[in-house]
Amino acid sequence: MAIGTNPARSRDRNATAGITFKAKDGYCVMAGVRSESRMRDMWELIGREDLLEGDARYLAGPGMDGEFYTEHIIPAIEGWSINLNKFQVAAMLTEIGFSMGVTQTVADLANCPHLEAREVFVDTGDTLGGSFRGVRTPTRLTACVEPPYDAAPLLGQHNLEVLCTLGGMTKEEVSTLQADGVL
Repeated sequence: MAIGTNPARSRDRNATAGITFKAKDGYCVMAGVRSESRMRDMWELIGREDLLEGDARYLAGPGMDGEFYTEHIIPAIEGWSINLNKFQVAAMLTEIGFSMGVTQTVADLANCPHLEAREVFVDTGDTLGGSFRGVRTPTRLTACVEPPYDAAPLLGQHNLEVLCTLGGMTKEEVSTLQADGVL
């Protein structure tokens, strides 16, 4: 997002133990599918009652393997889900008992009310005088003081401090290096 683009998702980039399928604006992930009653409810919800009779694999029957999912189940779901946004699809399938999720883009995460409520984001200055929104340290302990969040340092801004403490140099040695154009 810092460069103004929102990286896209694709099924190839969504490795998961669940079933990943397309929605109008992204992808949904479904887990815990393999039960006849859930499959029946899903086919009814999406208007595919034609799959309730005949091939038992559509109802979690024998032979319902990954290849069958890829070639038959996912395309049947996508015939419906491609017309709805991913959050609608996830909500509707959650309502009938599926464990659902969505693949979120950088823009989705940047505007996520859950992350906002948990104060995950921090706004800092940038080296050009503007503002930069970043992610706060994910692990925060109750009794610990929050670290300061400042703009990234300018190139060479902390040379003296770093070279004199970690580098073991004197201020005079650093000044000489600066005068010689080394720093």
